[in-house]
Amino acid sequence: GGGSSMKKILAICLGGSTKFVDPRIKLLDQLEMNKFNARHVGTEKNDAADLLRYSARNVLFIMTYRDETDRLGSAIKHVMGERLCKNVGNVTKVPNGVTVHKRTEGNHMACIIDEEEFVKKIIQPKMLEIGDSTLGTFSCRFHSSLEEYMPNLVMMSMNQLDGLFKLISRKLSCPVEALRLSSSALAKNWDYYLRIKNGTEVEINEWLGHKLNFLESSLQLNQEASCQGKTRQMEDRILNCPNEAIYNFYQE
Repeated sequence: GGGSSMKKILAICLGGSTKFVDPRIKLLDQLEMNKFNARHVGTEKNDAADLLRYSARNVLFIMTYRDETDRLGSAIKHVMGERLCKNVGNVTKVPNGVTVHKRTEGNHMACIIDEEEFVKKIIQPKMLEIGDSTLGTFSCRFHSSLEEYMPNLVMMSMNQLDGLFKLISRKLSCPVEALRLSSSALAKNWDYYLRIKNGTEVEINEWLGHKLNFLESSLQLNQEASCQGKTRQMEDRILNCPNEAIYNFYQE
């Protein structure tokens, strides 16, 4: 939710609406250009590396970092809760042929998906947000771009986004501290279960507690990763800093 929240905040502060700011403003569309822009960087065509390469000297980049395993767990819950379970009817077919069962439990709704279907048809093929890996973004090309082009770059933990939002709010005189999207990933009035082979329904948080650290290796989810050692060194430096943010770490 960090990137989406940043887009909303900048849109409200700079444009007076909740419509997302398009960071790729067409040069000829307007005279005055936005001083702040936000975007999600993708893994295709070395998106992050190219942004760093073609930046002006006085541009400051603020990039957020999240541990990939933590991101994967959040994405799995988001896909299960928002993409698969929230459909009309007691039994609904969703993309990739996964069957979703739903029932009412008091004032809660319960959503149940077969574990094998969910793993083999949703997690392993990296469907939807599950495929938005940070490892492809922080590639060898990304790390070499830092050394070659020396951009002005702040890397910060996702945990510190609230502080960044408050700083932007003060600088732009725009009261948007409460806009950050919830990171819980699951609706409060829903219960989510995976049905394992013996028929037991295991709550998704409990299931992730047992299996999350084994998914990436068992399913070989990180095939697009490169220079992962450098990324882990970068992560260590971020987390070892008291405010979990570092500036131009690659120059030291």
